[in-house]
Amino acid sequence: MTIFGESGGGFSVLSHLACPTTAGLFHRGIVESGAYELTLPTLANEESHGEAFAVSVGCNDQSARCLRSKPVRKILANWGLFESNPYVDGKILLQSLDTAFATGQFNHVPLMQGSNHDEWRFLVALDELAGHPLTADEYPFVVTDFVGPEAAPLVLAEYPLSNFASPALAVGALGLISFSLARLARPTRYFQSRYRHLRTNSTTPIPQKSIYRQSASHMVSPTPLSCRTSLSCHSLCR
Repeated sequence: MTIFGESGGGFSVLSHLACPTTAGLFHRGIVESGAYELTLPTLANEESHGEAFAVSVGCNDQSARCLRSKPVRKILANWGLFESNPYVDGKILLQSLDTAFATGQFNHVPLMQGSNHDEWRFLVALDELAGHPLTADEYPFVVTDFVGPEAAPLVLAEYPLSNFASPALAVGALGLISFSLARLARPTRYFQSRYRHLRTNSTTPIPQKSIYRQSASHMVSPTPLSCRTSLSCHSLCR
């Protein structure tokens, strides 16, 4: 049994690796663009978040009946950015994913993981569309935020601005780090999917600028052009 997932599905595969109760139910894993939020909140954090939201819409009694009675407009006005990631509850997940992988306390099965090529560009594009284009002066700080101060000089040497047409495109290339377990310095098989054409069921056209078109691969149905193996060809989980 091989389990495979992309984006949130890839995150679910990683969660199964760290979940003691699914040990033995699968034998291999494939993750595409799923290693994006490895530090998980606790059950107490999430309960506190939910209680604060209920109070914000006037449900001090914390009841489902009160929440259902509120108009959609009020719910959305107070919604904020709710995370859909799992949390450490002490039963299904005993620890955060980053801790499990760093300490070796996970289900040891062969794992292949990777990402869509240049897909981090869609987050860069969102910032640009919001009127916040990345500047050359900001680029080193973004890299440090990605990988930490110790690894930042190495990444900046590997991804210098001189290799890219703009700071935005340079950050877009860093997506393979953000979406992979390379952030944990764990060797693993890694692949990148490239795309010849983009197909989407949406009636909203994709802007013609290449940064927007090439970044859409995370959210539409692409036609794969090729899939290559890069970085280390060792298995994380053996």
